Amino acid sequence: MKSYYLKKIYSKSQGFSLVEILATIAISVLLLGTGIPAFRNYQKQNELISDAENIKDMLITTQNYALAPEFMKDALDNSYIFSINVIDNEVGIYRGICSDEGLIEELSQNDLVKKYKISNDISIATENFQESQNRKIVCYSILDQGKIIYPTVPPTDVKIILDHSKINTFGSSQRIISLNLVTGFITITK
Repeated sequence: MKSYYLKKIYSKSQGFSLVEILATIAISVLLLGTGIPAFRNYQKQNELISDAENIKDMLITTQNYALAPEFMKDALDNSYIFSINVIDNEVGIYRGICSDEGLIEELSQNDLVKKYKISNDISIATENFQESQNRKIVCYSILDQGKIIYPTVPPTDVKIILDHSKINTFGSSQRIISLNLVTGFITITK
């Protein structure tokens, strides 16, 4: 009798019906349809945050070079210059000659120490910089041990605004990097 009972239990079909499979596929497609745009938005948020952090690191690195300069190719260089090229979406660190009125000589590729290219989907705007339209600079003096000698105060803060064109969440498409010209303190805000 036991064997008959066991045969009956195991002889039943143990599969899924077509309706169950279709319902599972439909739910999976709905979840993927809502999840993929959110994941892409998340990737773009990370790209914006990463570029903002890299610019902050470049500012800190520029000051560190001025505090402990590398071997100088030109003995006249008195500054390390953080440069923003708004047209090419690049930031760079240069060696050069600065005063409290700005650059004494134009920057060249020979003066380049380090460069970072910002993502193509991110645009750069600046506030309170005094340099030309295309190139914005901050000069850190070697002789004054990393003190910012240009731009001059006031204003006390200069701002670099990064705006990601492909983020659709309101208020999250921007990061603002603020540099206090008196203390050298750098903050990143939304």
